[in-house]
Amino acid sequence: MFNKLKKILLAFLVLSSIVYGASEGVIKAVKVSASEIKAQDIKQTLQLTGSTQPTQTARISSPSEGPVERCRADCYVREGDSVTKGQSLLSIGNRQTTKAQLNSAEQAFREQEAELKRVKVLVEQGAIAESALEGTLSKYENAKANLIKAQETLSDYTLKAPWDGIVSLVHVREGDYVAPRAPLVEIYDPSSIVILFNVPEQYSMQLDKNLAINILLDAYPNKAFQAKITRIYPQLDPKTHTRAVEAKIQGDIALIPQMFARVEIVLQKLQNALSVPAISILKDKENKTFVFVAKENKAYKQEVKLGFEIDGRVLVLDGVNENDQIITAGFQNLKDGMSVSIVADKSK
Repeated sequence: MFNKLKKILLAFLVLSSIVYGASEGVIKAVKVSASEIKAQDIKQTLQLTGSTQPTQTARISSPSEGPVERCRADCYVREGDSVTKGQSLLSIGNRQTTKAQLNSAEQAFREQEAELKRVKVLVEQGAIAESALEGTLSKYENAKANLIKAQETLSDYTLKAPWDGIVSLVHVREGDYVAPRAPLVEIYDPSSIVILFNVPEQYSMQLDKNLAINILLDAYPNKAFQAKITRIYPQLDPKTHTRAVEAKIQGDIALIPQMFARVEIVLQKLQNALSVPAISILKDKENKTFVFVAKENKAYKQEVKLGFEIDGRVLVLDGVNENDQIITAGFQNLKDGMSVSIVADKSK
């Protein structure tokens, strides 16, 4: 009986040793996830936001003080009105304001006219020197000029549209009394509306005039528009370090100022390019970038030269080949040449 138990115990120890040895072999092979590299076409895009802005606007101000009046029954304009070049917008009643100035100018002219006649008589009689006539004549001419100016400003001012457009803002209402140079009406040309957006400094030199871009407008959901860059501003904004760019939407589409726009710019396109998941890229103590390549159940450290990142993947310019197995997880304690066991790729 004792010998039988001894044989059973010995068999158990041998079996345990085999199982432990097998388990020990599995532990040495680090479990990792890997992704196979495939060549594909890649494009680098820049996503920005902007708004619609008219490039041709006019802010019409008052040439004189006075009350705002209608120039005709159908003349007074409001926001949203379409106007044509030369169309009357509104009038500034100027007669009452300048009438007192005209009366004063007329009185001053009459006085200088009478003084000039008196001085001429005295000069002819030899009572005063002829040089006195020159000063009196100069005062007479100034009074005459002031009278003419007062007569010209006596009429009411009618403000007219400088070109075809749409009234965007009216600062005053009929009956308001305005001062000289006070803003009255603003208009814009709807055909001059562009998409205005700002490009970060790092991409500011990669754009060219007439470059095709894509535009999405919140006012037209689920619809993309083609546009072309029409103007690139010559300098960066000193506060934001961005460069202003204008683009014109191709085709006939109704736009109004201040519409929100989403801009997509394709900076470059690459064919048959290689990329790796961004999570697979590591750095060593010398700040060099590398990845682990799984080959024949072992992991090999491979230094790589990288390009731009797009959609969680990074372009690889040098260091890996198509069909290489790039380790994407499980490399926390991984070292060059260690045995690995590849499991499902979690990066997918």
